[in-house]
Amino acid sequence: MVCASPAYLERHGTPRAPQDLARHNCLTTSDFAMTWEYTGPDGKPGSVRVAGRYACDNWEVLREWALAGLGVALKSTWDVRRHLEDGSLCRCAPDIPSAPTGHLRGVPPSSLPAGEDRAFIEFLAESFGPEPYWDSRPRIETRIKGRLLSDIVC
Repeated sequence: MVCASPAYLERHGTPRAPQDLARHNCLTTSDFAMTWEYTGPDGKPGSVRVAGRYACDNWEVLREWALAGLGVALKSTWDVRRHLEDGSLCRCAPDIPSAPTGHLRGVPPSSLPAGEDRAFIEFLAESFGPEPYWDSRPRIETRIKGRLLSDIVC
């Protein structure tokens, strides 16, 4: 999602459409200018070229810059959920649908006993499925022989 601090949005206005992002200081990951991709309401992919004064390849730093009011960031909900809930970041450009989703391949850890790999894959499917656990409440808890799977994996 595209997000920024309330202070930044108060000073610079809130981008409402992908093209609006070209007029904002976007916090980028690899270069001072880059392309942000999204999926439009019609399901077709789109992109917008953004630029900004700050670039960093560390996603945590980009989040902190957004919190400090330095610009607009493209972040995953799992990374900024707490800040959205407490109001220190706001989702902006609500008309910009989600970025394209990627694929996740699950390989059970070798520490799982034989036959329990299916439970691990089911845990991944539940956690990272259409609605990831960080976007839903309560948190999904999957157990294998009485132990939380997240305790086994982590």
